[in-house]
Parts: sequence; C-alpha cells; structure tokens
Amino acid sequence: MKLIYKITLLSICISSFLFRCAILQPKEKFIFPKEMLPHVQKDYLSMCKKGEILYKVNCAKCHNTGRRKTEIPEFNNDQLIGYTLRTTNREHENSIQDSVVTEEELVLIMHFLNYRKK
Repeated sequence: MKLIYKITLLSICISSFLFRCAILQPKEKFIFPKEMLPHVQKDYLSMCKKGEILYKVNCAKCHNTGRRKTEIPEFNNDQLIGYTLRTTNREHENSIQDSVVTEEELVLIMHFLNYRKK
C-alpha cells in the first residue's frame, strides 16, 4: 500500500512539475536565422518587440478582420525595404507618411514583419 501511495505521489509531483514548465515556458514569437549570434538575436528581439507595438498602434487599425484579430499581410523581402513598404498600397502613402511613422519606426515594424513567427 505504501509503495502505491509513493508512486502515485511521485507521478503527481512529476505531472505538476511538467505542467508548470509548459505554462512558464515563453512562446516563441519570432524566428531568427540559426547563424545569428545570440547577442545579435537579443538586440533583434528587442527591435521586433518594439516593431510589434508600433505595428499595433499604426497598422493594425487597418489590418483588422473585424473580429479583434489582426491580419498581418505577407510581404516578400523586396517589399520590406525602406520606402517600398510605404508605397505597396495606395492607402499606405497617406497613412504611413514620414510625419506619422518615422523611418526608424518603419524599420522596427519591418523587423517585426520579417522575423515574426508565421
């Protein structure tokens, strides 16, 4: 009887530990190239997080399905270069002008779009 009690208690402890690890494990939101050095990944992660916030503030209001789900368009690498993003859509020419979204902010948004987990 004591052996069954110990095995049951041990299995509950192991299950609890695994459950906590699964919950506390942060979900990857961004994917970086394997060749990217860890300290560079850390810097890019910071830029991507800022870009995500900027995207939500400046872009998500137009890229929304109406069900509180943000639709993030797929851009190819050529479209994610400088002013190209501003002119891929006629609406962008008015909505993401330099006076609304600076070039630095646009670069952060492009980092977010480029490295986000799809």
